Amino acid sequence: MLAGDAEALVEDVYRRVQLPPSWVEKLTEELEAEIVDRQAEASANRVVLTKKLAKLADERQKLLQAFYANAIPLELLKTEQDRVTAAEQTAKAEVEVTEDDLAGWQNVLSMAIQLAGNCRAAYLKGAPPRPSSIQRGGSRGRLREGSEDCSGRVLPGVRTSLLSPEFE
Repeated sequence: MLAGDAEALVEDVYRRVQLPPSWVEKLTEELEAEIVDRQAEASANRVVLTKKLAKLADERQKLLQAFYANAIPLELLKTEQDRVTAAEQTAKAEVEVTEDDLAGWQNVLSMAIQLAGNCRAAYLKGAPPRPSSIQRGGSRGRLREGSEDCSGRVLPGVRTSLLSPEFE
């Protein structure tokens, strides 16, 4: 059997297979709860980093005041200002990573919610593109014993949800 023919048959199976509405509803609830949890985690992280940035700004002001009062030499001021600047840059980068990570998770989980009830769309979204006969060098791609099957194309975490007792 040609690989392309087998792939078309698999797509047809996924076109006919749909999750029961109760599963879709339960999975959607779990994914939405995950989004809320990640938003809360990102918010808590943002609070910590904002406090850290405020503390560093206060520290910078105290250093300047100490320098103006001739309490510390210029070299110490420069060294400490460099340390504070590096710490601020690190904290700002962490804030950015937190925001990007949250946005990424929201996109992935939103897509999972959209695909939850449509097995064919989920399969097509996760399937690698089919090589054309030109890309295969004109050879006829055949499935052989031991070839990877299509059943393993489930998002991490979703398989666990689908196999949990709530879905039985």
